[in-house]
Amino acid sequence: MSAASAETAPAPRPFGPLSFGSDGALQLSGVALAPLAAQYGSPLYVYSGAHISAQIQRLQTAFATLDPLICYAVKANMNTHLIAHVAHHGVGADVVSAGELKRALAGGVAPEKIVFAGVAKQPAELEAGLAAGILQFNVESWAELEALNAAARRLGKTAPVALRVNPDIDAQTLAKITTGTRGDKFGLPFDDIPALVRKMEALPHVRLEALAMHIGSQLLKIQPFADAYQRLADLTRHLASEQGTVLQRLDMGGGLGIPYSPEDGEGPDPADLAAAAVEHLGPLGLPTIMEPGRFLVGNAGVMIADVVYTKDSYDHRFLLLNAGMNDLMRPALYDAYHHVLPLVQSDAGLVPQDLAGPICESTDVFAKQRLLPPLAEGAQLAFCTAGAYCAVLANHYNGRALPAEVLLEDDGTARLIRPAVSDEDMIAREQAL
Repeated sequence: MSAASAETAPAPRPFGPLSFGSDGALQLSGVALAPLAAQYGSPLYVYSGAHISAQIQRLQTAFATLDPLICYAVKANMNTHLIAHVAHHGVGADVVSAGELKRALAGGVAPEKIVFAGVAKQPAELEAGLAAGILQFNVESWAELEALNAAARRLGKTAPVALRVNPDIDAQTLAKITTGTRGDKFGLPFDDIPALVRKMEALPHVRLEALAMHIGSQLLKIQPFADAYQRLADLTRHLASEQGTVLQRLDMGGGLGIPYSPEDGEGPDPADLAAAAVEHLGPLGLPTIMEPGRFLVGNAGVMIADVVYTKDSYDHRFLLLNAGMNDLMRPALYDAYHHVLPLVQSDAGLVPQDLAGPICESTDVFAKQRLLPPLAEGAQLAFCTAGAYCAVLANHYNGRALPAEVLLEDDGTARLIRPAVSDEDMIAREQAL
């Protein structure tokens, strides 16, 4: 882009729960972000409880006809305070490890609203789910069924099972977050399910209660969902008519996408997803489960970072930040886009700038040639749509701290929900041994 065209390009604008106040300060659900960074330091994650509540309400309204049990996908953001926030709305949890199970329970989720997914559950994890009395295990292999049967036998229980079906459907999303095609590690081949159901009769400590399906994450089109629901309905009817297998419920999974920039508009409408579910699954008359994660918390969050230095190198201008790929990994991991806004609105002409972090890796670059107002050392930026798969992936690489997390309650009150975890904290744990 030429310098002239960059000068006349529209400035990056807020979307979702973000806005610029009358004083030019960037706000999340009406709360200015700069004072929070001053109070808690940066890098800093901030989440809007009001936005999360609104997203739950959107799903509940859209799916009123089916009235599914909504199980929040804890993998998206496992902070126990966020889990408690969704649990307050009657939402359950979708967990993929014993650690996430513990967090769901600590966040106040009722065990009978918890589903346990994941392809490699260990015996101790299976026993933890059984001891807690969870709703169902989403089983992904015959070997796991045998292990679950053995765990249930040891505890004198019968394990509730949902067989996770891989329908071999293109989710039309990023290849790295597609989970329902042949060659993916997830689920059981669609055509193998009838024989597997018959084979389960030899396992007295497991009970088939449901079928489950999850074809991927960040889906922006409804058709892949509709195709998956159709296959799920066909399989349910086949099991009932040919084998006399009567299910108690169906697990629709999650994956509904969200906007990552203003140009994405509002993203897919959950009412359209609900219409597809009602069309294909409604006639079966079975209770349903859905497992949203990103949809609930993604746009509720931002990560704030400071410009430490600016640097001109050849034909690139760099903004070198105090946040790196250890704090927000998605751009390095998926080449993912995150909209970036200055914490103070500017009318200055835009300049192409590369946003990079302090980590000693060439992949520690958040954006290249991003059009932003000229920013000096000490300026602050907000990375948008940082509520899902961001803080949960943060790590201590290069001896760096985990960033603090703050939750804005529905009334706007800011509450620290995790302090920064420094390398001194980690060293103290090691030296205590």
